[in-house]
Amino acid sequence: VEALKKVATPEGTAAGAALTNYIVAGKTGTAQKVVNGTYAADKFISSFIGFFPADNPELCISVVLDEPKNGYYGGQAAAPAFKRIAEAAANYLNIRPEKSLQPADADAPIVGTDPAPIRTVAARGLANR
Repeated sequence: VEALKKVATPEGTAAGAALTNYIVAGKTGTAQKVVNGTYAADKFISSFIGFFPADNPELCISVVLDEPKNGYYGGQAAAPAFKRIAEAAANYLNIRPEKSLQPADADAPIVGTDPAPIRTVAARGLANR
């Protein structure tokens, strides 16, 4: 998992997948498409799969783009889409921000010590919230 945490950092291949309040672990993917039995030089499938919080995952998201328009590497095309989806999903599911990423002088106290229950997400929606 430690190596996967480095992917969504400024030095990693998917810096665009980094989230403000969570450490993301993930992997990029880039594949040439086959056209008429040979690899096409200009047709790609780009992907990024990531989960967060990395040390105690609550959500895993896979983004796969068929012939993306803005770059073709997974870190260029799919990682920014992951970020937008992950931010919206974390907000919708009320996934608690990681304490380690909060400023040391944050005024808002964290109440309670019980971990949040694990949530499941249906394939076509956000069921079982």
